[in-house]
Amino acid sequence: MTSTATSKRQEKSNESFCTPESAVEDRNQTWRDKLQDWLTSILEPKWSERLAAVSTSKDQSSLPYWNESVQEMSEQLWSLAGIDSAGLDLSSLSGTAINTGAKSWFSMTITFLPNRNWLRISSPSCTASVVGSTDLGSIGLQSRKIRIYPEPALAKVWKQWQAACRYCYNQGIAYQRQYGAPKTARKLRDIILRSDLPQWVKDTPCHIKQNAVVEAWLAFRRSKDARFRSVRDRSHTLQFNAGNFRNGTWYPKITRGLTFRASEEIPGEWTRGTELMRVKDRWYAIFPEPVSEQCSLAKGGIALDPGVRSFFTGFDGTGFVDIAKGDFGRIARLCYHLDDLQSRLSKVPRLKRRRMRQAAFRLREKIRDLVDECHRKVAAFLTDNYRLIFLPTFESARMVAKAGRKFGSKTARAMLTWAHYRFKQFLKFQAKKKNVVVVEVSEAYTSQTCTKCGHIHTKSGGAKVFRCPKCNHRLPRDWQGALGVMLRALRDTAILFRNGQDAIASPLSSNVQQCSA
Repeated sequence: MTSTATSKRQEKSNESFCTPESAVEDRNQTWRDKLQDWLTSILEPKWSERLAAVSTSKDQSSLPYWNESVQEMSEQLWSLAGIDSAGLDLSSLSGTAINTGAKSWFSMTITFLPNRNWLRISSPSCTASVVGSTDLGSIGLQSRKIRIYPEPALAKVWKQWQAACRYCYNQGIAYQRQYGAPKTARKLRDIILRSDLPQWVKDTPCHIKQNAVVEAWLAFRRSKDARFRSVRDRSHTLQFNAGNFRNGTWYPKITRGLTFRASEEIPGEWTRGTELMRVKDRWYAIFPEPVSEQCSLAKGGIALDPGVRSFFTGFDGTGFVDIAKGDFGRIARLCYHLDDLQSRLSKVPRLKRRRMRQAAFRLREKIRDLVDECHRKVAAFLTDNYRLIFLPTFESARMVAKAGRKFGSKTARAMLTWAHYRFKQFLKFQAKKKNVVVVEVSEAYTSQTCTKCGHIHTKSGGAKVFRCPKCNHRLPRDWQGALGVMLRALRDTAILFRNGQDAIASPLSSNVQQCSA
């Protein structure tokens, strides 16, 4: 009877931790060996699916996160290594994109803790691929965008094609507004292309006109209020079929003798459909290519805290990572110059006004390029060095709304210019390629809650240094936020192993379902 009860209790314990029961337990194993056995016993696909699918209600994610388990974790961590503003081993990687070897306009600074082993965020290593191979198969297509420079005669031909496709698209929208959408796109295509079209439209290749009519049919299905396309639109796109790109160009027989240059090597043939895009006076060739999923060799985890002073501040258990701290000034100067151009536009003659609009467009593109460069290099650094990324839901559009906003217009503009949501989408795509898990968590109360005693400091304001009025603990504000995000995320997803001077936090399958997303 006693044996049966003990067995049931043991099964219940194993169930709660979602840990497979081993056949033979070695009593001589150390706690490190047992932890490693537990990590390797979990199948990576199941672990990543559970962790990526975590969710809780909005009510839970907006409440303070401090409780007894967080208090215990915090006490253990602070007993192993104290963090303060002084006496830190500072390793500056300013001006360099980590792991890319390329110079960058923004800085990245890593500040290591006095005891770098005070907390190691571990995650199960990948077991799904064959030894020596990192390719896990295709996960879809991605667009390869190449800047091209056509000669004037070729640019004129392409613009005529775009005008013809725009004409067919608008005819398709007009027909559907009057008679309703046909059952199939093919029927609409036959109606439009067999109608009385102008000669310059008839001279345009047939496939791209067909694709334009199909776009009109799809647009009207999505919304009955689909608008017409205008020659003044910012961008225009031509969609080609698989066989239209040959010998390094589109329709080589029609454009014989007309050439273009490219910023990088252009393939001679392409087996998939391609696109030709014009943004103002810039031309781009777009080639879809398959993306292969790869297993990242990194095993650590990091919690990120988005902001304005720093694009992101991260904490990975061994130190703090400040990304683009104080580097927004370069973008801000471009924004101020753009504002000055906009304010003088209405006061100058017509010809000069056109040149000023072109200059404003170049400034916007420059700002976009700088932000995109930061996004891509930061995403590459994170996915190359970490297997688990805790990313708060940073709702910039809601935060900058004037109703109830507690910060000025400069901060609101900087918040929108950093484009945190666009970065999140790009990071998720890169993480999917490298089999890295990105978990969206709540950042509620992470900057106000003292990470040492749990006191909620509601009057911290915009101070750069967090000072707890209860325990007099102080920490840089951005570090405080990143550490708070980590503690909140680990509250329901981690267990703490203690042995001497080490503390290890590792995700637990049983608690994953309580992590907010």
